[in-house]
Amino acid sequence: MRLLLGLACAFTLFAQSPNSHSVRLSGSTIPRNAFGFAYVNGRVVEPTTIPEHAEIDVWVEQIPKQYMESISSGFVNQPDDFDDTPFERFIRDHFHKVYIRYAIKIERTSEPYKYRLTFSPAQSPPPSDIAKDPEWKIVDPPLPAPQIVGNTEPLSIELFSNPPSTRRVVDVIRVGVGLFRTRTEGGRDVYADDAEMTLLNPKLKVNGIPANLPSAAKLQGKSIQLSIPAHGTYTLALRPLTPEMKRAGEIEGQRLTLQIGGDIFRLDCDDSVATGSGIYNVYAQALR
Repeated sequence: MRLLLGLACAFTLFAQSPNSHSVRLSGSTIPRNAFGFAYVNGRVVEPTTIPEHAEIDVWVEQIPKQYMESISSGFVNQPDDFDDTPFERFIRDHFHKVYIRYAIKIERTSEPYKYRLTFSPAQSPPPSDIAKDPEWKIVDPPLPAPQIVGNTEPLSIELFSNPPSTRRVVDVIRVGVGLFRTRTEGGRDVYADDAEMTLLNPKLKVNGIPANLPSAAKLQGKSIQLSIPAHGTYTLALRPLTPEMKRAGEIEGQRLTLQIGGDIFRLDCDDSVATGSGIYNVYAQALR
C-alpha cells in the first residue's frame, strides 16, 4: 500500500487574535482528493473507506493573547510506504528564525492497526538559505523513546520552547485508517486555585506498552503523588505549586499524558481527569 502523505504541502499561516492561546498550523496534510471526497447538493460526501495514512499537525501553544505566527512545515523526503526509511520532518518558524528537524519511522506491528513510531535525528542538511544565515537557529529537539500507538490515537511531542516564554511548538501525530478527529485546541493552564485532578482506576502505558501500576483505585486532589515502577515518584498538579514544578504533559478527557525525559506515560481512567471539556496542562516535580 502506498503511503498517502503530502510532501509539498507546507504552507505559511499568519494569525492575530485578542483571546487565543494556541493555534493549529496544519503542516502536513493528506491529499483529500485522493480519498474521493465529493460535493453533492452543497454537502461534502465522504468516501466509505479512507486508506491507511498519517497526519501530523504542528501547534503553537501558550502564546500571548496578542500574537502573530508564520510557520511552514513538511517533509524533506517521502518513502513509498510505512516500514520503509524514516520521514525527515521540518518545521520552519519564520518570525523567530528557528528551523526544527527530526526523523520519524512508522512501522506496522503484528497487531492490526497498531504502529511503532521511532524517532531519530534528521540526517538531511538544512536549506542553504538557513545554513548561510547566522540569525537562524537550527534545532535538533530531544526526542521520545519508540512509541506504540493505536489506530488514529494522537501522540503529542513538544519540539521547542524558549524559557522564560511559555510559548512552545508541538507536533500532533496520528496514524491509521479512517477519518481522524481533528484536535480543536491546544493545552492551556487552569487558573482556579482549587482545581483538582481525579485518577479513577488508572491504567498505565509506558511508551504505548501496558504496564503495572501500584494499586490505587482513586487518586484525587489539587496535587497527587504518582509512583511509576522503575521510573520514580512524581507530584502532579494542574498549576505549578512550587518553582520546581515544570510542565510535563496534559489532560484530555479521561486521559493523562506525561512526557518525562525520553518516556511518555499515558494513564487512561474511568472518568474525566479534570472538570471541563478542554485540554489542560499538567505540572510535575520528581520526589527525591
